[in-house]
Amino acid sequence: MPNTTDLLTTAQAAEVLGVSVATVHRMEADGELPVALKVTGLRGPKFFNRDAVEAIAAARKMEGEG
Repeated sequence: MPNTTDLLTTAQAAEVLGVSVATVHRMEADGELPVALKVTGLRGPKFFNRDAVEAIAAARKMEGEG
């Protein structure tokens, strides 16, 4: 199990990426943002690896600058 300090909620991931929660859901569904941990249950929350989210945010920033 990942260290919980290395995990972000969907809302936290959205904030780091500068996008909406709906966009994070889309990115996850498209395979662009892997889920690090899914809590059991139909509506169990999903958590994302902080390093992966920050890497995607940096790449998106670089694309915007280019």
